[in-house]
Amino acid sequence: MYTEVLNNVNKMYDEVAQELPITLRQKFEAEKEKITRELDECRKKIEVIKSDVDLTKEAQQRRISEVIANSRKAVDDSITNLIKLVQDAKAQAEKELTPAKPEAIDQGTLLNLKSDLRMVLDSLEPRQAIARMAEALEQFIAEGDTLGIWLLGASNWPKLYAESRKVNAEGWEILKGKVLAKYASESQIQARNLLQKLARVDDVIKGLRLYAGAVLDSLAK
Repeated sequence: MYTEVLNNVNKMYDEVAQELPITLRQKFEAEKEKITRELDECRKKIEVIKSDVDLTKEAQQRRISEVIANSRKAVDDSITNLIKLVQDAKAQAEKELTPAKPEAIDQGTLLNLKSDLRMVLDSLEPRQAIARMAEALEQFIAEGDTLGIWLLGASNWPKLYAESRKVNAEGWEILKGKVLAKYASESQIQARNLLQKLARVDDVIKGLRLYAGAVLDSLAK
């Protein structure tokens, strides 16, 4: 049963592995190998303990428990490392997808921009205002207006405005995502694709955790 679980995990990983950045893939596979190696070593140590006729049953069980506890910690450490690898990769991809904040923002210019937007948006019905905000973002992108792109594409101002108009901010996030995807650069397209692959890698990690836990539980019996 455990072999089947591992095979499924490996199959899931193989489906996305070649599309991951090589450094991430190498580090991930190294930690993944550490888990399987730890389980094999744990199994061998327990076999040695069980074959030691000089140990009482109680002494054997005590040593087996210690071996398993150490292996659980080693596996947990590797799982933690895998999760961090994926989280760091996600953060980098999300940074690529997020419009950059201009280095020097003139607060007066920013306040005027917000005021101009509110003047237009407040005159519309709430849902129309959110749609108009997406149109404004598209216009800013077309004009190369970095401040406007950041304000509507990355800051929390649109979310706060949507909430002030009693509109679900998720609707705005969907519209914003569509606009940003429409004008995405090649590197942003790659980042978006990577995030999709990393979601599958999350499932691989869950599968590895399940597999390792089941193996160690069986060895404890």
